[in-house]
Amino acid sequence: MGVAAYGIIANLSLVIISIYTGIFFGAEQIADIFNSEQNALLQSMAIEGLRLYFIACPFAGFNIIISMYYTSMDYPLPASIISILRGFIVVIPMAFVLSSAAKMTGVWCTFPATELLVAIVGVIFFAVHKNQ
Repeated sequence: MGVAAYGIIANLSLVIISIYTGIFFGAEQIADIFNSEQNALLQSMAIEGLRLYFIACPFAGFNIIISMYYTSMDYPLPASIISILRGFIVVIPMAFVLSSAAKMTGVWCTFPATELLVAIVGVIFFAVHKNQ
């Protein structure tokens, strides 16, 4: 990989970090856009939800990329497994478990927990296929 590619990756990383920082510290303003009635309970739930939900974005991005990688390399089984795990096999039980354990916070954490678990599966698939 050339120096230019590292520069692109570094710049892209800065943009992504800036977006996440903006969402984290600007969650109140973002939630305020959708809370025209100024409901305090809705506002606090939305702020917490935004901060928890967007933790999943790096993992979701990784899962999409690894699934596309397997599709492009003509390995349909790992790509399908990753997609199906993300779509409903992991997310549905995770929603039940986390919502009963942590109520609304658990609901917000369902997406990040699912994406993290599927990313771990993706890394395992990659390690297995790399050694073949």
